[in-house]
Amino acid sequence: MTRGRAYGKANPRLTDLENYPTEAFAGAGRRLLAFVIDCVAVIPTMLIIAWILGALPGQEEGIFGLDPRYTKLASKIAQFLLYDFYFVGMLHVWGRTWGVMLARYSIVRRDLGKPTKGMARGRYWAMVLSIVPLGLGLLWIFGHKQRRGWHDLMAGTYAVKRTHLIGDLAIVADTPEGESAQHRKEKHNSELGIIVLNLLLFAPGMILVGVGVYTANKLGLMKPGPEEIPASLQALEG
Repeated sequence: MTRGRAYGKANPRLTDLENYPTEAFAGAGRRLLAFVIDCVAVIPTMLIIAWILGALPGQEEGIFGLDPRYTKLASKIAQFLLYDFYFVGMLHVWGRTWGVMLARYSIVRRDLGKPTKGMARGRYWAMVLSIVPLGLGLLWIFGHKQRRGWHDLMAGTYAVKRTHLIGDLAIVADTPEGESAQHRKEKHNSELGIIVLNLLLFAPGMILVGVGVYTANKLGLMKPGPEEIPASLQALEG
């Protein structure tokens, strides 16, 4: 921690993503991959809930014989809460969803720290606004220096490749100076609990994601990235 804070103070340009080159940010292809993986992760759970409540197209009642007039509304509410828990909760405590992790980038603040809960939720809803005008807000990624869409600009977030995210600096950004080791441990355990609960809630989809990851590994499609700091970031040192 001390080493990371000292490194950041010695290299202030590395602690501000506005200084980073375009290559440091995730492009449209990487983001599309994350979106597809996230859909595979969450949709099975959503379908199971809809089936239990009798909210699937053509269903007249759920498995408990509940009135479909109310279960369809309950299904929508449950889906909204689960989407919020998945996309907002994971970005806030981890800076990644499972799709973002496998696509090898992170969603962070300008100072490399994880998004606040407000930023994560704002980004989620801003995504809708980015899609409404024929996807113009998403296409903005192609022309922006940091490859940010409207949802990133509105929420104050950046999508940074894992190869260009210096771990020590990211940890320091999330750790207030003077924070006790006990408080860090409690925060870590709380965040870990949310990640595990997320994994359990979306277990059906995560099994499918796991099969896909296993297959991709067998085919040699998931190679580890380089350990050293990229040359483009080394140029920002000092």
